Amino acid sequence: MTHGFQIDEALADGFRLIRRRPGGVFAWGVVMALPVLLSVILMIDLFMTIGLEAMAEEADPSPQALAAMMRMQAWSMLVNLVQLAGYVLVIAAICRAVLWPDRAPGRFFDLRVGMDEARVAVAGLAVMAGCYGVMLVVLLLAFAFGAAFWMVSGTAAVVMGVTVGLAGIVGIAWAALRTSMIMPLSIATQDFAFVAGWRMTKGRVGMLLGLFVATFAVTIMAHVLFLIVTGLIVLGVSIPIWPQLVAWAEGTSGQVPAFNPVVVAAAGFAGLIVLAAYYGVIIAIWIAPGVSACRQMLAMQKRDETGPVALG
Repeated sequence: MTHGFQIDEALADGFRLIRRRPGGVFAWGVVMALPVLLSVILMIDLFMTIGLEAMAEEADPSPQALAAMMRMQAWSMLVNLVQLAGYVLVIAAICRAVLWPDRAPGRFFDLRVGMDEARVAVAGLAVMAGCYGVMLVVLLLAFAFGAAFWMVSGTAAVVMGVTVGLAGIVGIAWAALRTSMIMPLSIATQDFAFVAGWRMTKGRVGMLLGLFVATFAVTIMAHVLFLIVTGLIVLGVSIPIWPQLVAWAEGTSGQVPAFNPVVVAAAGFAGLIVLAAYYGVIIAIWIAPGVSACRQMLAMQKRDETGPVALG
């Protein structure tokens, strides 16, 4: 049986997507960055309401502080839901862009709510539920074996528990790789492809593991490169306000230094742009390789099905 996809081709599709649709990648990054920005605003609101000095004290929080914390928790749950919805929209858009690279994108950078997004959400929830279920079973088995062997030897119990735990981790990783094609294949076939996605990965776990490791390595390198470049830019831009920061750090009042509001707003807007570009690039090079592998395997299956007819 042929492997059906090439790892280097799958990795390259992520960068091709960035080059082909830079505006879309940036828009997807904005969708991913907005919940982060909302979380930062909630944290700032909490600090402003309670105060840094009150947070440093060991006394019980005041009713005002408790109300601020409860308000932040409530809003944080809503932000988490918005973030999950953003993930679904972006992943569906990336799947369409990689599965059909020659197709023109839809409105709003192909961000929409439809059956593709429903398939991504259902498939993602099903895979997550399965992985968590397997994880729970592994923990119960590790505890049961550990408790059973504890009667004989404490060392044997620890060794057995660790062995079962490691075997469970391997099993979870194997199951995750076997189900990795369900989401992109559901969009490619315009139907929920739980069975077909499981069959597609049969005999290809090693190749999929290699693709995951390579994608992870490329993503880490992109992280490091972004941190280096961003750090150098921030270092150069922040030089004019170093005296204010030093005076605040050495002061005893604990008051936040008075910065120019226009400068603060400009810095925040620039930070949002950088964060959006970062999230867009990262999610593109993380999601696209798996979708590319699915596209390549579909093409291979079609060639295998039509090959005998063409020869005859």
